[in-house]
Amino acid sequence: MGRYIRKKRKRKGVFAFGVLLLILFRFPFWNQENIVYAAGNRVVVDSYSIEKGDFTPGSTATLAFQLKNIGGAASAKNIFIQMSSTTGITPVYGESNQKYVEKIVSNGMVKVFFKVDIPTAIETEKADILLRIEYETAKGEDRENQVTVAIPVNNNGELEINNVSIPENAKAGIKALISVSYANGSDITLRDSQIHIKGNVKEDGSSIEIGNIESGMSKYKDLYVTFQDPGEQKIELTFSYNDAEGKKITKEICEEMVTVIANTQIEKDFNSDRQVKKEDTLHKNIVKGMILLAIGMVCLGIVKSWRKQ
Repeated sequence: MGRYIRKKRKRKGVFAFGVLLLILFRFPFWNQENIVYAAGNRVVVDSYSIEKGDFTPGSTATLAFQLKNIGGAASAKNIFIQMSSTTGITPVYGESNQKYVEKIVSNGMVKVFFKVDIPTAIETEKADILLRIEYETAKGEDRENQVTVAIPVNNNGELEINNVSIPENAKAGIKALISVSYANGSDITLRDSQIHIKGNVKEDGSSIEIGNIESGMSKYKDLYVTFQDPGEQKIELTFSYNDAEGKKITKEICEEMVTVIANTQIEKDFNSDRQVKKEDTLHKNIVKGMILLAIGMVCLGIVKSWRKQ
């Protein structure tokens, strides 16, 4: 009986020791963190922003990419980010195309910045930025993720107004000539261009079709307006066109005051000038007649004196 009790106690002791070992190996108390490894743990680009500058051809901009560690509760460490582009976007001189982040905790976010040059001759509406992300999981496994970000290129080229010729005076009811000299100094074609007229003119609200203005093109346009009423009249001219993204751009050409003379005043001034010219002609004719008369009298005296001799 005593031997049976000892065997039973021995079995209980072995069972308890086994349970203890199972607990120790199942839950390692010597590890400070209770880490759950997730198969979907990865580093992605959560968003991007343009921190400095405009993303326009020929300019420099600072791009900020926000990285996020998603999936599970594990941290990602030793993160290398390499930037490249198929559309000619490159880091500015002296800047690297690689960035390093030591660690991103689970669901944490970190921003990395690239200062880049946008080529002048870029011919696309969106620039492709490829980010290759290499990192190490908490298990020590090497992972890699590639992300392509499409950034819209701000191709809103600007039209340059070189010169505008507007007469200081005009006649009511008579067409007045206005000349506009313009140029496209951008690297894109400005499409569907028009000149719009506003003012107390017959052509108020009308538009003159210009069409497409190619890059580097310089031209001038003559247009005629008819002022309807006399006095100081304001006239406004604006240019409108579509940029590469189809966005309509409106640019002011000029806003000028023109002195408009009425038709009655024109006729009065014309009659007055004609009367002055008529009187001036009569005066000249009288003077000429007197001179001829004097010459005739002198000649007659000479003839009489010769006959007496």
